[in-house]
Amino acid sequence: MSSDNKVLAQRVVQSFKENLTPEVRDRICHSDFDMLELMIREAIADRGVMLVEQVEELLRKLRTEMERPPIEL
Repeated sequence: MSSDNKVLAQRVVQSFKENLTPEVRDRICHSDFDMLELMIREAIADRGVMLVEQVEELLRKLRTEMERPPIEL
């Protein structure tokens, strides 16, 4: 996972913490916040993989179109 994904996940968790009341925040242990960060990082990475696959499919389609001989009118 990239460093950017880690930073983004940390920012999301921090923002989440800031939106909790102090009472609720104190009831959630550090390891739970770590687990949330990990889940966010994995979701970001999964989304990245999906985007790469979509771009690769688009490139395959473009190459197929380029390989066809032009139609002579």
